[in-house]
Amino acid sequence: MDAYELEPDGIGRSISWAAGIAVGLIKTRYIFLKSCRKNMARIDALITPRVWEFYRVQFFFALFMMMVLGATLSRLSQGNHTFLVTVAILDISIGTALLVSSKVFWEQGVFSFSRKSS
Repeated sequence: MDAYELEPDGIGRSISWAAGIAVGLIKTRYIFLKSCRKNMARIDALITPRVWEFYRVQFFFALFMMMVLGATLSRLSQGNHTFLVTVAILDISIGTALLVSSKVFWEQGVFSFSRKSS
């Protein structure tokens, strides 16, 4: 919306949505699906899984760094249309990849209440 306010007649919104979804689908195909399947196998191998074992320590470090980077990029992009559109593409691509890769969990019945316990 900030990019739209800077250039109301620009095509920034259309570009950010189209590019964000396209990049997100590519990320899903080459990164997220593989990672989700690998994590599901690791979690399934846990004998008595506890909540804190679902993610590795590296995940929490990466999550923290992504939050800091996201906040920094958002702050730096204010007032710059091109940078705002680029940050929007990044945000939309991550959201798309997370949403589409969730199919791994749905396919394995992770969210089903009738899933048999090991």
